[in-house]
Amino acid sequence: MQDFWFRVSFSVLLSAMFGLLLWGLFSPVVAVSLVLLVLVLVMLRHALQLFRLGEWLREPRIETIPEASGIWDEVFSLVYQMVKAQKQTKLELAAELKHIVQATTALPDGVAILNEANRIEWFNPLAEQHFGLNARQDVMQDITYLVRQ
Repeated sequence: MQDFWFRVSFSVLLSAMFGLLLWGLFSPVVAVSLVLLVLVLVMLRHALQLFRLGEWLREPRIETIPEASGIWDEVFSLVYQMVKAQKQTKLELAAELKHIVQATTALPDGVAILNEANRIEWFNPLAEQHFGLNARQDVMQDITYLVRQ
């Protein structure tokens, strides 16, 4: 954490020390002007990086993650790792779901998967036959309206 704060404040501290030197050599106006200029440049750099991050987050793709230097390189690197891990997890879950669908399709019984509100999320072809379900109309319908108890 100390390394983070050092890297964030290094340019500001350096400009402040240089400003003190200019204060002694020239005038307070020159020194304060230099420090303000450096602070504005640092702020503009951070604003630009935040803008680039925001633009990328609107359409996050691993191939187009922005590149940067300094503290922003670390931020973009962490975001890249998170997106890459999320993409891998999504692929693994899709493979698992495909496996489950294949397994339930092969069952000799009709199977319907319900959510917490007893709405149909998915059903196999035998459930379609057994209960007279229609995939286009009955997905997300309350099961109690479609199947008699």
